Amino acid sequence: MLHILLVFLQLTAISAAYTLRGSLAKDTLPLSAEELANTFVSVEPLDASSSAPYKTYLRKDGHFSLQDLSEGSYQLELHSINLALVPPKSYRIDIVNATELVIHEVFAGHSVSDLGPRASYPLVIGPVARKKLTMEREQFSAFNMLKSPMMLMSLGGLIMVVGVPKLVKHLDPEAVAEFQKIQAEKNKKKGPAQSRDMQKQINNFDMAEFLAGKTTKKQ
Repeated sequence: MLHILLVFLQLTAISAAYTLRGSLAKDTLPLSAEELANTFVSVEPLDASSSAPYKTYLRKDGHFSLQDLSEGSYQLELHSINLALVPPKSYRIDIVNATELVIHEVFAGHSVSDLGPRASYPLVIGPVARKKLTMEREQFSAFNMLKSPMMLMSLGGLIMVVGVPKLVKHLDPEAVAEFQKIQAEKNKKKGPAQSRDMQKQINNFDMAEFLAGKTTKKQ
């Protein structure tokens, strides 16, 4: 009699176990070997004392199954290096009995008790986006190179060195003569020492350095 009772209890426990089935959204398939190796589904009971967390990897067709789930509430999450849910979310699974299962979406930042839209069963996890783990090399562009600050500064300096001397040569001769006349009159009013210093400054005057904001060192 005791043997029969034990068998009955075992059959009752087996019948109360539930198998959760699901898959990734079809537009994500097929998965590469790297994506299969780096992607798995975890199901953790909300009551931590009820049972240990469950974990399973996806099959090649993107499907998965978790067996021997007992009655209770669980949180299902997709873990992957290569894939991500858009928007980020998890799923709350409530198993009322061996034949009734309810699934709701839970968006990131919300409590598992803050239920989102109800999901169908078998569960379809999605939409899923592929993460970009590498950056594409930027193509060479002469325009981008020319508009860089360092290149603009170099071109500006080259124009000053090459263009300013030519500009000075094309100044109006009358304006140059007038400047020399005014300078000579000033030199007459000053002493010989000051005149020599002034003449020395004029001889050492560099238009390019002046326009670049530099001053000639005193000799």
